[in-house]
Amino acid sequence: MAEKHAGKGYASYCLTELIRIANNSYLINKVEAQVLDNNPASITVLKKQGFYMLFHEPNFTELNGVKLGCTTFRCVSA
Repeated sequence: MAEKHAGKGYASYCLTELIRIANNSYLINKVEAQVLDNNPASITVLKKQGFYMLFHEPNFTELNGVKLGCTTFRCVSA
């Protein structure tokens, strides 16, 4: 997301709608997300929506010569 739009709740709104549509239209009650270590804002959004950490993979990828880990999160709806 562009920096000028950060912190305005757009990502939270989109994630809420994604979960709602997955539940209501497709009967999907489990959603998973993967986030690179250099994206703490997305981790915050996921945790606020009830996602919990499943596992972390260190050295998942390399970006501009920097190795980054990746964390997988899951949310289970009723």
